[in-house]
Amino acid sequence: MLRKSTAIDHWRAAIAREDAEDLLALALGGAAEALDPEAIVPARVARRYHEYLERRAAGEPVALIRGVVEFAGLTLAVRPGVFVPRGSSELLAQTAVAALRRRSVKVAVDVACGAAPVACAIAAALPGRLRGEVGAFTMHPPYVARQEVRALPREIRGFEPRHTLTDGSPDGLGLVRDLVQEAPSWLRGRGVLLFEVAPYLSRPVQALMRRADLEVTVQADPGGITRVVGGRLRG
Repeated sequence: MLRKSTAIDHWRAAIAREDAEDLLALALGGAAEALDPEAIVPARVARRYHEYLERRAAGEPVALIRGVVEFAGLTLAVRPGVFVPRGSSELLAQTAVAALRRRSVKVAVDVACGAAPVACAIAAALPGRLRGEVGAFTMHPPYVARQEVRALPREIRGFEPRHTLTDGSPDGLGLVRDLVQEAPSWLRGRGVLLFEVAPYLSRPVQALMRRADLEVTVQADPGGITRVVGGRLRG
């Protein structure tokens, strides 16, 4: 059912199986890692499981079906109306935490935060009261170009609020441009500005930062795909 669904973005071959296992674990009330392939599934659990499968096949994200998502060791509640946190954003949080740990005053501002997974992850790694200068801005912007929203898989365009996908600009970088212009006046010392964007937007974002006289860095995920573009104040 899931493999044949055109509402799901099958960007990895194993996604359908992983989703099916997660939903079976949800129906059983356990963890996917503890599933027993030899166990007999009660009829009521099977009915619940097939309901979950139908919702997923229609494009509803697993996180919304479950009502929670795991992110950077945290369990975050999610509901319709906000962008569902993705595991790919964990690199953004890790990069910000690493930058803040090198500073004596630790303040982070997560812009366009949605469900605030990055802010929660940073706060969990930096306990205590945040005060003083801004050491890092983080942002996972709604970077889909206005005219490209209709081409997104149904599991995204049908279940994520439009404003979490696009800022309405022709290239999807309207909010990025605004923050690149505004952030330097808020940053102090060697403060950083960090964006999580799609790989195809890495170079345009780097160009924006260089025009703002920021030192540019990039971070790749374990698969070698550029996910985080950073800019640091010079000096």
